[in-house]
Amino acid sequence: MQKLPPFASRAEQTIALMDAAVKANESDAFRTGFLVELPAEGELFVTGDLHGNSGNLRRIIELADLAQFAHRHLVLQELVHETETENEVCNSYRLVEMAARLKVTFPGQVHLLLGNHEFSEILDLEIGKHGRELNSAFEEGVYTAYGPHCEEVQAAYRRFWRSCPLALRTGNRLFVCHSSPRMEKATELDLVYLRHAKPEQVFQRKSPVFALLWGRDYRPWAADDFARRMDSDLLLVGHTACKQGMHAPNSRHIILDCKDLEACYALLPLDHPLTQQEVLAATRRLYPLSPEPEDSPDGE
Repeated sequence: MQKLPPFASRAEQTIALMDAAVKANESDAFRTGFLVELPAEGELFVTGDLHGNSGNLRRIIELADLAQFAHRHLVLQELVHETETENEVCNSYRLVEMAARLKVTFPGQVHLLLGNHEFSEILDLEIGKHGRELNSAFEEGVYTAYGPHCEEVQAAYRRFWRSCPLALRTGNRLFVCHSSPRMEKATELDLVYLRHAKPEQVFQRKSPVFALLWGRDYRPWAADDFARRMDSDLLLVGHTACKQGMHAPNSRHIILDCKDLEACYALLPLDHPLTQQEVLAATRRLYPLSPEPEDSPDGE
């Protein structure tokens, strides 16, 4: 058997991994359409945006310890695009592969929710940060790893992202998604839509999903309306940067951010109803905070 060149061999393995992760997504027993629905049992480990922070993802995997806790579910989101660096090459493709491998290993416990940055890659929509074009930086990173097989590997990533759910709802009335839309821009969006929408409805620029993934509507009455539509009490989201790793902008939302040193996660029981205060009390940092030196300069 002829030995493949290094780029080709690596690409072949990655494409096979992504296609296996697609099958794991599509056969998830808890999933209907683009919605994962968990029963009122076990635990939920919820995380926020990672944006290429592989160290934080490894820490999450360590803390979640899915092999030890078979009734624990892990939610991941927004893996791609390093947003806080000026490097031309983005290595966040590594997180996509880490998450895919995790999904294949723990198919019923790992749920990767689609974020706006993955959506931008699916539809080839340019997205920038601090004057840096993130899609091009991501492509450069994939090219450094896979050379002439870059396009084939990116196509496999897109198949994986298109197979991911948009939201997760629990039996104790928690709703987890990437963000919260302005409802006037997503009038079709409810549980029925999430359960029955076809891919051709979802993956387009004018889809209500675009409003869901890009929106940041934290007005109290809007949060009440969104929670009512999703038949839920509390909304756990990412998408918004939080200097302290978490934020509660109203009585419904809890925002989690996992891309920095202050990253936070929530480990929640699913067998009884929870108040917002109970969710906030169950929120933890990925890393213990070191005491700040007395003579340290002020941060940004």
